Amino acid sequence: MTETVDASAIRRALDQSRGQRTQITRGAPLPIDTAHVVGACPNCGHLGATILGFPDPPYAGPQGQPRYRGAKELTKFVEELFKNPPPLPAAEDPSEPSKTVGQPPNWKGLCVCGAKIMPPQPDPRTGEMVSVEGATPRRVCGVRFIKAMPGSGAELVVEALSGGDGGVPFTDGVVIRTRLLRAPLDGAETEVSDTVDDETIEKTFGRPLTLAKTWKIALDAAAKGEEVIKEVEPGYWIWAGPKEDAGLEQRVKDLVGDDKQKAAFPLAMLPQMAPMPQGPAFPQWAYEHSEAIQKGELRAGVVMDQSATRKLLQGQMERVGLGWQEQNDGMVLVATAGELLWPMEVPIVALGAAHLGWFLGETTAAAVGETMARITEVKRFADAVRAERPEITFQAQGTQLIPKRADGTLGRALNLMDMPFRMPPGSKDFKREIRFACDELPKNLDPTRWCPCGDKAWVCARIFPARVVEQFKQATQGKSPKIIEQWNDALLVAVISDDRHVRIPTQEELEGAGLKGDIFDRRLAEELPNSIFAVDVSMHEDKNQKRALLAFGPLVASVVINDHLISALHGACGKPLRGDEVSAVVTTPNVICLHEPGFDDDRLEQVLDMGAAMDGLPADVKPPFDLSWDVSLTAAPVGRFVNLNPAPPGQGPQQGPQAQAQAPRGR
Repeated sequence: MTETVDASAIRRALDQSRGQRTQITRGAPLPIDTAHVVGACPNCGHLGATILGFPDPPYAGPQGQPRYRGAKELTKFVEELFKNPPPLPAAEDPSEPSKTVGQPPNWKGLCVCGAKIMPPQPDPRTGEMVSVEGATPRRVCGVRFIKAMPGSGAELVVEALSGGDGGVPFTDGVVIRTRLLRAPLDGAETEVSDTVDDETIEKTFGRPLTLAKTWKIALDAAAKGEEVIKEVEPGYWIWAGPKEDAGLEQRVKDLVGDDKQKAAFPLAMLPQMAPMPQGPAFPQWAYEHSEAIQKGELRAGVVMDQSATRKLLQGQMERVGLGWQEQNDGMVLVATAGELLWPMEVPIVALGAAHLGWFLGETTAAAVGETMARITEVKRFADAVRAERPEITFQAQGTQLIPKRADGTLGRALNLMDMPFRMPPGSKDFKREIRFACDELPKNLDPTRWCPCGDKAWVCARIFPARVVEQFKQATQGKSPKIIEQWNDALLVAVISDDRHVRIPTQEELEGAGLKGDIFDRRLAEELPNSIFAVDVSMHEDKNQKRALLAFGPLVASVVINDHLISALHGACGKPLRGDEVSAVVTTPNVICLHEPGFDDDRLEQVLDMGAAMDGLPADVKPPFDLSWDVSLTAAPVGRFVNLNPAPPGQGPQQGPQAQAQAPRGR
């Protein structure tokens, strides 16, 4: 067995880590954490290495606990890589070509000397770690862990070496020496300390390792009866205290004052106010105090200054070469890249930071990185559309791509907020959408029974804001759709639909197909069973355990017109509401809320705000309408409801869209 290796070889391997990291992160606004691991074969000493990337936040550790929050936990995490090494292949080791084009060769788990060195691997069925018979993994000699520290102008590097200089591969009893380095984004790294501790990190980088570390200190103090308010960065305060108030509430109110850009939000209320972004929340990054917060035994929350979030977003966009425009009094920032754009809601980003326990610098960087990725995907989609139909001119207008035919007529808009992420270029669905956008039906086909995409269609009724009729008239030189019923700010309109598309015909077109009077009514009733809606649903309770069901999906508000559709929606959700009758509220064409009698009004407002946020309405913008009915759950179910976001193959059902948070809106 090899007892020592060339320490200078370990040093050379680790010195490549920053260059390797640059190749991986490719200038992302918020680079992921990376760990660069080097180890030696226990039989011959031949070196192997790997790079571990951690795209999830540092709070997403095993068993719902953080991977790290402070220096002590980070050091433990790095040392764990020595004790349980990952696969460490070498270029000279035996391998076989990958069956996937562009992928590296498949390592066989053998050293160049023939020794078995594959570490234990998870069983794909049970997840349990299973050892390879006769294998002894390469022993780790050195690790470099690198973390972005937004706002500091540098990255944090923790270097750990076994045996002092890496020359003694790790086994039980071998000492691991760690040191802390500061790596400027555009300069040479420097050693800061031969130990890794929170005080040195904050002094060196001007901020703690993670905001969760600061939260832990505040919550620990609150658990002892203290009240804490701390500004963790400009425009961002955290507060915590015991259940009994001793002035904290007033101090928070005074901090907010009359500044409309500021608002206070309790942590426990965030998921009830609006849908939150995916990622670990306080039950993970403050797990020691999670139960107390949820029970109200500890109070904890944030004060956010939206202007600070906006300024950081603007700076991040400028750094990566994106333009931007303000909308809705600065509530929305629209990132622009040539003809393409992507909107970001400033309150969503701010409350996303509170929910995730991140600094604003991290959250805004992540938001801009996501925006860059979205715009890149939208461009790929737009290029593919133009290549698919070169005879048609496509013009980007806001978040739509408008086709213009050779004869000058316009086709139907392609939604650039949705389609690029659901319909891969070249796929069957992609081609179907292009046909719907660009083509008209052949003259010999009944337009009430066929969709321009080529699929069979039927007549149905859908709810739209009243303004849609005026827009329709403008687009059709003054022609009108068939209006079935009219309410304040909303209309029930006759449409032609298939399982995916909805087209508003003119009343003249329907009557030309013989659909008027009783004939239209009969056709509408006969084809009701064809109704299909794609929805995401979520359940909500008020303080008295009364229940509400929120459904979001294209034109799903229209189910309110028929108790048979209501029953089908309720049944598709597992019939969670109790009683024979409930109330139904619709505020946008794509949102419906069913709630039990006596459901708390304030809680209902919060649930409806969540629906509006999911439908993309900016904060403080009034929904297009606000209608309510009493509906029956006992009618025979008619129609189908499918998951708007189906799980990938092999995975369980998703929990619905995790739209990000925004401030409460006026109604």
